[in-house]
Amino acid sequence: MSLDFDVTIDSEEEEDPIEDSDTVANIQEVFRQKFFIDFQECATLKKKYITHAASSNDYSKIAIGIGNEMQVYDFTSTGLSKYIGKNEFGQFSHPVSGVKFFNNDPNLVMASTISGEIHMYDLRSFKKVFMFEDDTEILVKPVNCFDVNANDRLICAGTDELKNEVYLLFFDIRERRLMGGFFESHQEEITDVKFHPTDPDSLASGSTDGLINIFDCKQESEDDALLHSLNTCDSINKLKWHQDNKLSCITNTNDLHLYDIDSQDLLKKWERSEITESMKRKSVVDCNIIDCHNIGTEMMFVATSNYNKGECIRSIKFNEKSLDPLANITGNNQIIRASLYNEKDNVYLTFGEGAIISVWKEGMSSDNGTSSKQMKEESSVKKKMKKKANPY
Repeated sequence: MSLDFDVTIDSEEEEDPIEDSDTVANIQEVFRQKFFIDFQECATLKKKYITHAASSNDYSKIAIGIGNEMQVYDFTSTGLSKYIGKNEFGQFSHPVSGVKFFNNDPNLVMASTISGEIHMYDLRSFKKVFMFEDDTEILVKPVNCFDVNANDRLICAGTDELKNEVYLLFFDIRERRLMGGFFESHQEEITDVKFHPTDPDSLASGSTDGLINIFDCKQESEDDALLHSLNTCDSINKLKWHQDNKLSCITNTNDLHLYDIDSQDLLKKWERSEITESMKRKSVVDCNIIDCHNIGTEMMFVATSNYNKGECIRSIKFNEKSLDPLANITGNNQIIRASLYNEKDNVYLTFGEGAIISVWKEGMSSDNGTSSKQMKEESSVKKKMKKKANPY
């Protein structure tokens, strides 16, 4: 099912039609780092959203989920180069629900679809290596999200609700088989699963039922595997592991929670209004958290305002005590759906409803606030979007 731009709700139609703008006169005095577009890539000329994005651990490759398709790009300092595969590479009959690279091999990439399939590709041959699915029953278990553990041996997929049950499905990558599943720990659709970045047996799952469950995947039974169950009293959107076994949670109401998994304590909760205040913006209903990222031992999130086609993107550092302004990212012209952060090169990547991949680097602007390279790339993207032929 392709998504249409007309579905987007303008901020004027929201319940609180406040014209969003900055709350401080000089935003650069607050956000000391300033990022500009280094280059952009238009993923398609069709009206489709980029809904999912992932990078290889070395950031040499980027994968996106856009409608019924996964696209993969080589990522260098000079731009993005799309993989043009054969035999319908990355083409599916149903919408993509997640993309993920292997942790230890950037040439192996996977995409899940809502039809319950997880497709694994080898980029060296452009071939589909295998398709994982739960074929033990006639009923298809729609996959909402999935992840690969730290040693690339295990896949966990979270499903939508099916006949009043939801599932965490586990697949053995080496043996190419379904190992089994958990179906008692969540009561509503599972929205995110995240393996611990260094402990291959530790898994966090989140659901619209408000629960974050922590599992030890070495255990054979679900009762033994479930270590902790944290009630957020909200609907969960995204999870992220951080240093010292901290876990952040973005809710579907755009609140941010930070937990200490060892002690099972809620360290801090920030409501959407507090996130908006940290961004130095006026309209709460326009401001959204896109994703959380790591900067060394510190934590950061990317947030946007959807007002005026998403022109405002900002990043905020956070800990259990405070929200601290980090970067102002200027020149955006699409509603953002996903973000990545390359810590080594201090580069942000954003993906959104204009089907554009934007790469942002810190630097100086010209007098009109737009770098010459940025203007060149924006012009190039606009030219591409006017063409009727597919540029690829």
